[in-house]
Amino acid sequence: MDEEMGFLNSDDANEEKKKVAYLYVLDKKVVGCVTAEINESAYELVEGGEGGGAICRGRVGVKATLGIHQIWTHRLHRGKKIATKLCDVARSRMVFGETVKVGMMAFSSPTNDGIGFAGKYGGGEAKVKVLVYDV
Repeated sequence: MDEEMGFLNSDDANEEKKKVAYLYVLDKKVVGCVTAEINESAYELVEGGEGGGAICRGRVGVKATLGIHQIWTHRLHRGKKIATKLCDVARSRMVFGETVKVGMMAFSSPTNDGIGFAGKYGGGEAKVKVLVYDV
């Protein structure tokens, strides 16, 4: 997954945060994955830069609960709500006895497609902003 998404290999042994992977298996093949972690702060994505067209991370931190570190769906299975189902599972399982509200989810280093997904995923709750966090 890291290779397809362009992530460099990192030494996870030195990381303090523990990540949990949720897999979507179809016909004995993994076709989707979300890695999630508990995360306490994030930043809103805002339009900025000259002309206001660029999207960048806001400067003021906000409270968050859940960090979505990576989302991946096999290219032949995109558009089937697999990433949505995996994020739903992460929200319902990461904090014992609680389902994390969509507005308390943050995404790490989203691509343009990831920003689009995050905006659509948060569309169910009124005025939910896309939150991002540093890894």
